[in-house]
Amino acid sequence: MSIVVVTITRPDIMLPVLYLTTWKAEKRIVRYLMATKYMGLIYTVLSNNLISHSDSDWARDKIDRKSTSGNIVLHGSNAVSWFSEKHGCVSLSTAEVEYVAAAASIQDLVHLKEINKDFTSFEDTTLLVDNKSAICMAKTFENSKRSKHINIRTHYIKDLFGQRHNQNRLH
Repeated sequence: MSIVVVTITRPDIMLPVLYLTTWKAEKRIVRYLMATKYMGLIYTVLSNNLISHSDSDWARDKIDRKSTSGNIVLHGSNAVSWFSEKHGCVSLSTAEVEYVAAAASIQDLVHLKEINKDFTSFEDTTLLVDNKSAICMAKTFENSKRSKHINIRTHYIKDLFGQRHNQNRLH
């Protein structure tokens, strides 16, 4: 006798679960899950590109003013990785919060490329960021007074962009 474990991921409830505060809200999510239990994601490979969409809100939490970032990585048109996380520190500008989100997203992209290198080589890898200031911060190889306070770990994106500017594109 063998036991098969199946894991089902539900990205459609990721944000509501992050903000669960009451039993009433929990019951609502459970009712939604029961009503949609036979729905699923269908994966088809139309292209061999990895595209990461990075975005963030700025100081959404009204109590501690910390921001939340999100990312989704698509292989062709298929979602293969995603996250939503609250930042550990308060960001001082929209550029900073988008830059921090982009750094986390590029780390996810590099990780996905690395774990899949034995199976496939991706034709193109793209990180999409919707904040011009954050893009400029990533492409500039010097730190200004305005970005000095940003955690050094976040500047990984600058190093990666500098090393692989022909392989990875920022839009």
